[in-house]
Amino acid sequence: MNKQLTFFENKYYSENFLTKEFSKSQLDILSKKRILEESNLNYKFVFVGVISIGDIAFLVLPKTLNHPSKLINPITTIKTLRKYSLSNTQLYDGIDYFNIEPDHPDCSEIAIAEFLINDFQENGLYTFSEELNELNGNGDVIWDMTINNIDPIFSSNQPIYADTYNRIILDDKNNLTIEIHKWSLNNLSKKYNILLDNSLVNFHFNFHSNLNEIGSTDELLNHLQNQLKTIYSDRKLQIIKSLIFLIKKKANSMENSLTLYGTKKYENVWESICKKLVNENYKSNEIFPNPKWNIFDKIYKSRGTLIPDILSKDNDTGNFYLFDAKYYSINFIDKLTGTPDYKDILKQFQYQIHIEKKIEKNISNSFLFPINDVDFHELKNNPKTISFNNYMAVIGFIEYELFPSKKIWVIMCPFSKWQESYIDNISIIYKNIFWRA
Repeated sequence: MNKQLTFFENKYYSENFLTKEFSKSQLDILSKKRILEESNLNYKFVFVGVISIGDIAFLVLPKTLNHPSKLINPITTIKTLRKYSLSNTQLYDGIDYFNIEPDHPDCSEIAIAEFLINDFQENGLYTFSEELNELNGNGDVIWDMTINNIDPIFSSNQPIYADTYNRIILDDKNNLTIEIHKWSLNNLSKKYNILLDNSLVNFHFNFHSNLNEIGSTDELLNHLQNQLKTIYSDRKLQIIKSLIFLIKKKANSMENSLTLYGTKKYENVWESICKKLVNENYKSNEIFPNPKWNIFDKIYKSRGTLIPDILSKDNDTGNFYLFDAKYYSINFIDKLTGTPDYKDILKQFQYQIHIEKKIEKNISNSFLFPINDVDFHELKNNPKTISFNNYMAVIGFIEYELFPSKKIWVIMCPFSKWQESYIDNISIIYKNIFWRA
């Protein structure tokens, strides 16, 4: 099994290092797509997910997972992205790349690979068959056609048909579509076997490793386009469209063809993860109405308003929890770096003050930061850690003189565990998990 090519979001790589894996033109394409950002011949990926360019498929992992002693399961990140794409209706053009429709130009190749490989494991190879009506054939009798077209012989007042029309089914195991299907399965399984949640498929059939051995691009595309006009099975339509996508990608500059599955803003994924785990269940629209403009005694409502990330209520105790999901890599060893700026802090205190005024009770206010699981477990042995359990560690708080007696608690969350809980649809139980000041 080949080693999976993997990078980390926001980590700088030298041009010399990257040109060992990619051509200069491929780096240019990734830069123009704003997947790569360059600074003094060093590049960083500003994307999390699967990238396919030419014959290379590789994974960019979230920055939080970057730890020298941590073994990483790439499938967890892909599953997290898949769940995010399915559970969030607001995806952004040019930011999120999750298209799985084969006839869409931005479709991801890994989505095609997952469909074709899973379909093969469940249903086997594409089967091409053609029904023919044949006089005195070996198949089932077509009685309507036989009665309407054949004169019977009567015996004891019963019609006897010496000749019959029969339906025969021709199975063509060497059909062009099947050969293309075989090629696609071999090609995709080699390219994506580590990134997909199944073992490498073992094929018990002969196949062409080179598409040109099957036919020219125009010949194969014309054949598949004609197939689309004659089939009505949803599965077969999806297979044919997927094969068309792969051939077009192969033909469209082999070295530089690009498809994406992921997002440029993983902070949106982190927010979705946090909302699930801390059980966002209280909509704050009524608590935070739109601003009003009074112009010449006429009231105008502003189109937007400030809405906190997560507001959660424990229905058993009546306690409220205000959270802000912060996808920051904060460093608290020796000196504090990588923190949100004062505007984020000011806004979070303002949320707290307003909510407490509306509900007439104090609430717990916290920032949720991801942390590598190795570093998280080291917090357990730190005597200055305020509170620790398997899901979160409270390591301190933020105060601001403008809001006396108020605190924003700093909570570190084990990133891989939160990803896995998000995938498994797990929410944290308040009484067992939350520490309340």
